[in-house]
Amino acid sequence: MMRPAGYAALFAAGTFAVALAYEGAVRYLRAQVFQPDPGPITAVTRDGVAFSPLTLTRADGTTVTGLQATGSRPGKAVVVYLHGNGGSALTGAHDAAILATVGYDLVIADYAGYGGNPGSPSQSGLVADADAFLARGHVIAEGRPLLLIGHSLGGALAVLVAEDAPIAGLLTIGAVARLSDLVPVLARPFLRDRFDALASASRVTAPWLIAHGEADEVVPASDAVRLAGARAQSRRELDIATGLAHPVEPASLLGLTERLFAMRARS
Repeated sequence: MMRPAGYAALFAAGTFAVALAYEGAVRYLRAQVFQPDPGPITAVTRDGVAFSPLTLTRADGTTVTGLQATGSRPGKAVVVYLHGNGGSALTGAHDAAILATVGYDLVIADYAGYGGNPGSPSQSGLVADADAFLARGHVIAEGRPLLLIGHSLGGALAVLVAEDAPIAGLLTIGAVARLSDLVPVLARPFLRDRFDALASASRVTAPWLIAHGEADEVVPASDAVRLAGARAQSRRELDIATGLAHPVEPASLLGLTERLFAMRARS
């Protein structure tokens, strides 16, 4: 018969093995959620728009670098753009450059662990990153309207930060309503970053345009319907575009942004 000390050692070993397996599952899921391009952020030109690096310090002292660009004519609005779970601020610059050609000043956020930034991404970290870029957007705006735009996971992030942010309008494109709903049931206990935009949707008070591609193969269009249902209809519009998939199409982004700008003016 095994002695008590033997049982204790066996239990400790089993507990350690379970803990290792749990942490391994957590790391695996996080690697699926966050897929950064680690290449450094440098000055870049997209569609004739010159972007320069913008380095900020978060409230916790972490530095993060994104991009900024000045619109082709002064006096319009400032757009803070939150890209999705892959790529970096360079991806956001590709998506949003068209907005600068019609006069929007751009602040393209990036995140810890993306674009050569220090640290590792997490939901709380991305919220801190977005808050820092929003604060800089307000400084740049100098009283002009500030619009917050988020795509995919960046759309869910935009909803999370919009409930506390003094913004003139919110545009989400292909946004995740609640990340845990896209994860198999058996894997959900290992998901630490849930990005529950549904829980925050009812507290967003700014004009909100919820856009989604009907042919989105990554995030189902039903997520847009759920987000719209969680927010009162006042100052909220839902647009599900036939034929559009998950990637941002710049021409569509421009039309949606101009529509949001008009919504803001009517509010």
